[in-house]
Amino acid sequence: MKVKIKALNSPLIWLDTFVILYLKKIQNNESLDPRSSKNDEYIKNNVKRLFDVIRKKKNEKKLVCPEGEQDVEIFFRYDKSHIRRCHDVMDQLSSGVQFLPWSEIRISQMEKAIKAYLLKKDFIILDTNDIVNITRIDNNFGFRVRVNAIPSNNTISKWKLDKEIGNEKLENLRLKTLKSNITFQRQLEIEYNSTLHLLTHDYPSIMDRIFNGIEDLNDFDILREICKPLHLWNRIHKIKNSPQKINEFLSFLKSDYYKEIPHEYISSNIFAKIITGKKKVQKGDSYDVGNLSSVLPYCDYVLTDGTMKKLIQSMEIDKKYDTEIYSFQDINLLCNKLEEL
Repeated sequence: MKVKIKALNSPLIWLDTFVILYLKKIQNNESLDPRSSKNDEYIKNNVKRLFDVIRKKKNEKKLVCPEGEQDVEIFFRYDKSHIRRCHDVMDQLSSGVQFLPWSEIRISQMEKAIKAYLLKKDFIILDTNDIVNITRIDNNFGFRVRVNAIPSNNTISKWKLDKEIGNEKLENLRLKTLKSNITFQRQLEIEYNSTLHLLTHDYPSIMDRIFNGIEDLNDFDILREICKPLHLWNRIHKIKNSPQKINEFLSFLKSDYYKEIPHEYISSNIFAKIITGKKKVQKGDSYDVGNLSSVLPYCDYVLTDGTMKKLIQSMEIDKKYDTEIYSFQDINLLCNKLEEL
């Protein structure tokens, strides 16, 4: 199955959370690099230039810079003043334009793939308008209003704990994989089959624990991960024979249609690369993978950290989706490119 992206009329750029945090510090005269103040001027000049270029091109309607789920990492520092100032930066860059949440982008892509699978079509078209809340009014940009709701301290604490547990599990898996000499290709197949494994192996034991009142902390999160694709399949596929419907769903999960869904393709490849790599898992890796898997196919330009840039380029994911990818070290190159728009 081939994937075609229907772009917006203007190019799209995605910014890693570190850009938002730097800009917030610049606008509030905070130190940028706690290790050395000597780096402050260099960082300030480069990030400020990027901010000015994006704002200029956005106002000229030559560039769109949507918000994604950078909020989650910003919330980790539970300081209302910090959060509001970060939101101010995001508003200045995006004017309220937002990507849908990761889970909704994934389901949107999966719906197209399921329909193509059932109709035996060899391609799908993913319309960027479906996952970015931008409209056209009298040939101008029209935006929905964003409400800057701040989650409770308990919610943020749970997110932090989930992140710590997720990073620890990912690092333990990486170490175990290295000891077992599992190849990248083998790990890639494991990643592709993760939803299939959840459905055929984890689902029965999770339901048993829930019915007996001994569920684990993350059982309901895993259950939602399983049920969303299955519910989507049941809604699209009208066959009344339940066993046949489930078997066909399992066949879909094993097919190239599923593997070519951009979210599944990107996340599976990057996680397989991290897990079979020699470098220790970084604290922001899981969130980076979530963001990039969701937004990269729709973007013309992506600014991420150096590690993710190298991983993506090593697997030519950027070429597959015709996306230019940059890191902080390339920020002036990115500015030069944007100034040409």
